[in-house]
Amino acid sequence: MSGEDTEDKPIRKKGWTRRIASVLIGLAVSLVAGAIIERVSDAEWLAGAKEAQAQWMDAVANTSPIGVAAMYWTEVSGAYSGDVSGGSWTAAAGVDNWLLAPLLAFVLTIWRSFDEGGVTILVQIGMGALAVG
Repeated sequence: MSGEDTEDKPIRKKGWTRRIASVLIGLAVSLVAGAIIERVSDAEWLAGAKEAQAQWMDAVANTSPIGVAAMYWTEVSGAYSGDVSGGSWTAAAGVDNWLLAPLLAFVLTIWRSFDEGGVTILVQIGMGALAVG
């Protein structure tokens, strides 16, 4: 058995077709990488990416638990005072019922969270559910 394993077998060399195919694949990969680097290094693209990142960070800050609590406080205080200068949507609705105002403020806080956060709030709810689970 050991004599059969140690027999000299001819070593196959790569054929020209394989070499040409590997060179062409390498060329295609380098061209695609170059196009990606060219696009990413464009000043307008970088400015757009920075703007999108700033908007995402603002949405995350506004939909964080502290941001949502502050938003609810703005809605409730606006509902009771009737002052719209703080950005209260409840005050703009003109609710005169003191018992209905906190419930409406809660609903409008949820609405504003989705309005300001969009997909961000869904991602945060999902991450929170995963963390609790």
